[in-house]
Amino acid sequence: MEELFDFLMRRWLRLFPAMFICSLLVLFSSGLFPERPAGQPRFWDLLPGLTFLGEGVFRHLWGLFSQFTNVAPNSIEGVFWSLYVEVKFYIIFGAAYFLFGEFASICVIFGLFIVGMEKLLYFANGERGASRPRSRTRAIVRGVAS
Repeated sequence: MEELFDFLMRRWLRLFPAMFICSLLVLFSSGLFPERPAGQPRFWDLLPGLTFLGEGVFRHLWGLFSQFTNVAPNSIEGVFWSLYVEVKFYIIFGAAYFLFGEFASICVIFGLFIVGMEKLLYFANGERGASRPRSRTRAIVRGVAS
């Protein structure tokens, strides 16, 4: 377990300083660029980026406490979405690797890839093709396996 904590701490130390500096630069320079697509950032918009949780988590939490406030934080910059995904990957892969070993971690990542492809195909086909993506995903997996 100590190895997992060490792994996650090293990843955090690699990502956090740059994220902190970039987030502050965006926040304090936003007045120079009033045409920002997401509008002017607010101070609490730093939360999703600095915690690496993403705005979806904060929107959910704010929904739970909506009686107290009606303002949920947004991601301060749209391109930060990839860092949120990267941190989730580090947590999932690191936990699988250090708890179950190399082979299990690869299986977990491959399984999540298959589930992601399933979802992608489902939403790409829309409601009309609700039953088609599963068979299409199986065909893709069979094609890769053969």
